[in-house]
Amino acid sequence: MKITRTLLFICIFCSYASIFAQNNVFTFGVKLGGNIGAPVPFGNIPKGATGAPLVGLNLGSWVRYYLNTKLSLNLEFSYSIKGASFKTPLVNQYYEDVQYLPKADGTFEKVTVVTTFNGKAEGKFDNNYLEWPILLSYKPGKKVCLIGGLYFAYMFSTATYATGEGTVGYSPTIVTRTIPFEEELNKFDFGPLLGAKYENGGHFSFDGRMAYGIPSIFKESYKTINYSINNFYFQFAVYYRFGKEIGNE
Repeated sequence: MKITRTLLFICIFCSYASIFAQNNVFTFGVKLGGNIGAPVPFGNIPKGATGAPLVGLNLGSWVRYYLNTKLSLNLEFSYSIKGASFKTPLVNQYYEDVQYLPKADGTFEKVTVVTTFNGKAEGKFDNNYLEWPILLSYKPGKKVCLIGGLYFAYMFSTATYATGEGTVGYSPTIVTRTIPFEEELNKFDFGPLLGAKYENGGHFSFDGRMAYGIPSIFKESYKTINYSINNFYFQFAVYYRFGKEIGNE
């Protein structure tokens, strides 16, 4: 369902782009590729924490406005999945333990106890974004373009979680807790993009770039994670262009 809605948006984007392309200063097309990387922690990282990148889908559409035969402005719309797996030890980790205490009338009262968690945890980042890269492209030769700019992203869904196994507070009992992070993640992300594109003169081109998210993906109010975790991904894609390449005419 998510991909279906995204494909609909891409079709609408291409329809509008085709109208502009008729004046010979625009070209447009679609792209299909992937992301590989991870949300990278900075700061008070637990000793022994490890992670592994996961490959996620990156598909979308684009439109290019030619300033001249070498310089162009590129606008893109993408559906982007960014993920990674992780494992970490937990030593006196801040933890809010939710308990339900019975009341005299037979109901239960929800009580949140601030305590610590000691043990280990593992989980996965699985975040779905809509992204809007704005790029400036410079073509020094016939086949290679240098690209740079900014991206803006909105996280419309996530399945990010962590499962911890260990002790809560002073209790010696080993427990397992799974925490979904949907309410603790920032919805918006943005940052710089830098890369290059190879164009063979035909309808296909190949793009590779690096993207770094400036804000932490976790909200500042989330006390369990007291350090910044930022998106850092390499993106690669095959681009298909409709119509002629103006720079090659």
